[in-house]
Amino acid sequence: MRRLLDRWLGAGLALVVALMLVNAGVDYRNTRRLHDDAYWVAHTREVLDGLDDLLSTMKDAEAGQRGFLITGDERDLQPYVDARAAVDGKIERIKRLTADDARQQARIPRLRELVRANLGELTRTVALRKEPGFAAAQKAVLTHLGMARMDSLRAFVAEMHADERRLLRDRQEANDRAYLTAQVTSFGGALVGLVAVLAFIWALRGELQARNKAAALLHDQQRSLREADRRKDEFIAILAHELRNPLAPIRNAVELLRLSAGGAALVEQARSMMERQVAQMTRLVDDLLDVSRIASGKLQLRKERVPLAAVVQSAVEAQRPLLAASAHELTVTLPSEPIDLEADPARLAQIISNLLNNAAKYTERGGHIWLTGERQGDDVVISVRDNGIGIAAEHLPHIFDMFAQAEPALERSQGGLGIGLPLVKGLVERHGGSIAAESDGLGKGCRFTVRLPA
Repeated sequence: MRRLLDRWLGAGLALVVALMLVNAGVDYRNTRRLHDDAYWVAHTREVLDGLDDLLSTMKDAEAGQRGFLITGDERDLQPYVDARAAVDGKIERIKRLTADDARQQARIPRLRELVRANLGELTRTVALRKEPGFAAAQKAVLTHLGMARMDSLRAFVAEMHADERRLLRDRQEANDRAYLTAQVTSFGGALVGLVAVLAFIWALRGELQARNKAAALLHDQQRSLREADRRKDEFIAILAHELRNPLAPIRNAVELLRLSAGGAALVEQARSMMERQVAQMTRLVDDLLDVSRIASGKLQLRKERVPLAAVVQSAVEAQRPLLAASAHELTVTLPSEPIDLEADPARLAQIISNLLNNAAKYTERGGHIWLTGERQGDDVVISVRDNGIGIAAEHLPHIFDMFAQAEPALERSQGGLGIGLPLVKGLVERHGGSIAAESDGLGKGCRFTVRLPA
């Protein structure tokens, strides 16, 4: 009997080993396929980046030529000079990256031809501007030949870009299918192995369960990483836009100072413009630093006993210019009896100010905003409500996620970076409180409610 049991046990062990070897081979094949698919997805993204980089370089060349035509100062030509020196290398990089794509390779000569034609027109107008007088260069610009050639280049790059996007989608789908196959085969192998192990070696059950959990965790992590990557890309694009916007007025102000010849009014106008734009950039950078400090646990609160009315007044005054510029009506309601909190007054004012700023930005001109504060039991409840664009139900659960923005907000010129509400949430939680968002849907306004210990 024992010999028979040993024989069955030996056969079972052999079956387990065989199953493990087969499963290891399948896993290796799936891992290799996932690796290859991931490589081609990254490669396609690199091609897209190369096309964007080339088009950006041509825009820099055009900006340098335009600046020289306006000012006649050859220092403004530097972006044009740098672009001419770099453009051939960027085309060669695109050619090298698309070596596996015959269709894109066939487009490279046409791409090079359009780039050279565009640079040739820019060079011609630059040479005309260097001649005495401005008439010849002006006449050349008014033909709009340079604009037409730039539009042709943009359209051609857009075609290449569209093909790469389609290729990226196909490769991403292949990657997802490979991952699904890997998950299915891994689960099947684990299930068969689990049956064999339960029959002969009960102790291996925990290991197999851990493997299944690891596969599910890997799936969740990959999904989270894809979502984080998408939000990161959107955030970088918005951040670049938000930081670039103030640079044009600052540059114009510098030019006004250069041309002012001592005119006090013009100097004051330029100074005010630069001051406003620098303040805007400083606010953006400060918000980013605050988010970073909260995430790393380095934000220090300076708590003290502070009246709610004083904090509300400070926050309202900070947002008064924006409310006035947007012609919003603000209604502030506070109880007659004083309410005190143990809080950092600057950070608490920042919380209320950010909520007012958010309401003002996402409410159409001439809207109405209500700010209320009251005591409910052991809590102080602060509410900011508006009759603005509202929040769709599917976006409400993610409204406090970092870099998250509702779709209508992305189309607005003042959509922001998507860090204001996460920053508010972090500051509220550091004070031991909570925040919630409510909305009946798009076009029906929204309400943000902060609860803090009294």
